[in-house]
Amino acid sequence: MTIPAGVREASWTGSLRTLLPHYTRELEKPGAPPAFRVVLPRGASVTITRIPGTARRLVEIGRSTKPRTSNGYTAWDLEVSTFVAQLGLQGWKRDNVSHQREGLAVVFMEPEA
Repeated sequence: MTIPAGVREASWTGSLRTLLPHYTRELEKPGAPPAFRVVLPRGASVTITRIPGTARRLVEIGRSTKPRTSNGYTAWDLEVSTFVAQLGLQGWKRDNVSHQREGLAVVFMEPEA
């Protein structure tokens, strides 16, 4: 997937449970980029963005290639549910998106406080 201008790419080998709090703090620092795209060891990526003018966040979970079989899509759904549980995204609004013909992603929007 193409990284939008200004988005900083990072790698992560820590616990998924600590990823969102860590990069939320990074986004709050002076001079922080508008978003972080975090590449995980097995190929998935998590992009964390602040919604301008709010304290709310967008979290995108993606893969650069779409599954090729129905079993692949079943595995993708399981992977997304694991991310939701580990990142604490329960109750966030979900949208399925596709940035490129070959990739896929799911975007979660933090609810208003």
